Amino acid sequence: MEFLAGNGALLRIGLYLLLFWPTVGFDVYRDAKHRGTSRPLARGVGFGVFGIAGLLAYETRKATGESNGEGD
Repeated sequence: MEFLAGNGALLRIGLYLLLFWPTVGFDVYRDAKHRGTSRPLARGVGFGVFGIAGLLAYETRKATGESNGEGD
């Protein structure tokens, strides 16, 4: 178990994966569903996989008025 010793990098990475990714995915899903965009679950999973970077990308696309093919 020496790989867990030292600075605890694996523990921090594990906590990041368990906390941030699902949180970002759920936030994107909830916002996409509220806005009525197409496939909110796919958006939540897709952007959630990238964690904080996915959230920033989603917010950027949302702010620039992304076209989702529904004639918004």
